[in-house]
Amino acid sequence: MISAIRRRLAQRAGVRDAALSLLVQVTNMVASLVSFMLLSRRLGPGGYGIFVAAYALIGLGVSLATVGPGLAFLQFGMRSSPQDVAGPFFGLLASLEVITITSIVVLAHWLVPSMPLSTVALFTVGELVGVGLTQLASTLRWACEGFAATVGIQVVANVVKVATIVGLDLTHHLTIRSYAIAYMLGSVVLGVVLFGWATHRLKIHRRLGAPQAPHARASLTYTATIWISNAHDSGDKLTMSALNMTRDLGWYSAAYRVFELAVVPLSAVVNSTYRTFLDPRAGDVMRRTVRYTVRAVAYAAVAAVTVALCASWALPYLGGGGFKESAEIARWLAPVLVLRAMCQFPPSALAGLGRTGLRLVAMAFPAVIGITSYVLLIPRYSWRGAVVGTYISDFVAATALWTALYRTHRVRPQPAPAA
Repeated sequence: MISAIRRRLAQRAGVRDAALSLLVQVTNMVASLVSFMLLSRRLGPGGYGIFVAAYALIGLGVSLATVGPGLAFLQFGMRSSPQDVAGPFFGLLASLEVITITSIVVLAHWLVPSMPLSTVALFTVGELVGVGLTQLASTLRWACEGFAATVGIQVVANVVKVATIVGLDLTHHLTIRSYAIAYMLGSVVLGVVLFGWATHRLKIHRRLGAPQAPHARASLTYTATIWISNAHDSGDKLTMSALNMTRDLGWYSAAYRVFELAVVPLSAVVNSTYRTFLDPRAGDVMRRTVRYTVRAVAYAAVAAVTVALCASWALPYLGGGGFKESAEIARWLAPVLVLRAMCQFPPSALAGLGRTGLRLVAMAFPAVIGITSYVLLIPRYSWRGAVVGTYISDFVAATALWTALYRTHRVRPQPAPAA
C-alpha cells in the first residue's frame, strides 16, 4: 500500500516536472527562434553559417566545463548535503573552465577560420562563465529544493538572451561582433547575480575547494556521454566550417534549426523523467522505456510530416529570401526525427540499470561512425553528405542503444514493485 502511494506521488511529481520542463524548453525554443530570425536576416547564409560553427565548437566545451560537473554535483548533493560538496565542485568547475576556454580559442583557429579569435573568445566566456554560473545556480536549487525551483532561473536567462539580441536589432547595431560583446557582458552579469542569490539563499559558502577524485570521476563519466552526443550533433557543422563551406553551412544550419525545434517536446520529457529512471520504486525500466519511446515515435512521425510540408514557406519566411535552399534540406532531414525519437530514452534506462559504461560505448560508436561519415562525404557532397551521415549515425545509434538495453535487461531483469 505504501509503495503504491509512493509510486502515485512520484508519477504526479513527474507530470508536474514534465510540464515545467516543457515550459523551459518552450522559452528555449522562442529564444532560439528569435535569434535565428534576426541573425539570419542580418547576416545571410554565409554569416549565419559562421555563427553556427562557432557555437558548435563552444557547445563541445559546455558539456565538459559546466553540464557534466553540474550533473555530478546533483548526484553527490542529493546523496549527502549540497553545502558539504559545493566547495570542491566549485574548484573543479573553475579549473575546467580555464582549460576549456583556452582549448576552444586554440581550436577555433582551424575549425572556425572565418571568425576572429577575439569574437570566439567573447562568445565562449559568455557561455562558459556567464551561462555556466546561471546553470550552477539552477543546479544548486535543484539539489536543495527540487526541479521546480530551477524554472524561474532558466526562464530569466532566456529572457535576457532575447532582450539582448532584440535590443541590438532595434538599434541597428546587430552584427556578430556586437552581439558577442553584449551577450558576454549580459550573461556574465546575470550569472554573477543569480549565483550570488542562490548561494545566499541556500547558505552555501562561495569558496573554491580542492577537487576530489570521486567528483572528478563522476564528472568525467557524465561529460564523456554528453560530449559524445554533442560531437555527434556538431561534427557535420564543424567539418563544413573547416572546409570554408560557409554558405552551404548556413543553409544546412537553418534547416537543422527547424529539426531541433521539432525535438523540443521530446527533450522536455527526457529531462523531466531522467530522475525516475534512477528510482527503483518507479517500476520496470524496460517497460517504461518502451512506453515512452512508442509515444515519442508517434509524435516524431507527425512532426516529420509537418516539417516536410511546411519547410518550403516557413524557412524563407523566418530566415529571409536567402534561405530558400534550406527547405529542401529540411525535407531531407525530416525522417531523421523518427530515428532520433528512438534514441531518447534508452540512455536514461541504461543509467537507471547502473550500466553507464555500456551507455557510453553505445553512444560513442555511432558518434565515431557519424564523424567518419561527415569527413568522408561532406568534402564531395556538401550538405547532402551531412544529411546522409546523419541518417547513418542515427540508425547505428538506435540499433546500438536498444541492443545494449535489451541485453542488459535480459541478464538483469527487474522484479515487479511491491503492491
